[in-house]
Amino acid sequence: MSTVLSSASTSLDGYIALPDDSVGLLFDWYSSGEVEVPTAVPGMVFRMTPASAEYWRAWTADLRVVVVGRRQFDYTKGWGGAHPLGVPVIVVTHRPPTDWPHPDAPFRFIGDLPEAIA
Repeated sequence: MSTVLSSASTSLDGYIALPDDSVGLLFDWYSSGEVEVPTAVPGMVFRMTPASAEYWRAWTADLRVVVVGRRQFDYTKGWGGAHPLGVPVIVVTHRPPTDWPHPDAPFRFIGDLPEAIA
């Protein structure tokens, strides 16, 4: 049996985006430190504080798949077909993209959350 972990960076009021749709200060912890944390994407490196880097490494060590919503997928432009964690991505959406330019990327578009988790 697998373990499902739910986690996200979010503000205390439940909103992430600013009025201009940028994520503002909420995700600055990915780039606010002196410790280089490599990703699965060539050339992409996070720069975290020692505490954040330690947390990140422990939290991501056993991840095997990432489940995201269509909004995050669109905002990140599908990570260019390569998620920074280097794991398959399940995108929960009722509107799969018709023009996804990365058909060989490990992304699946699934219509509901229970099916995505299964």
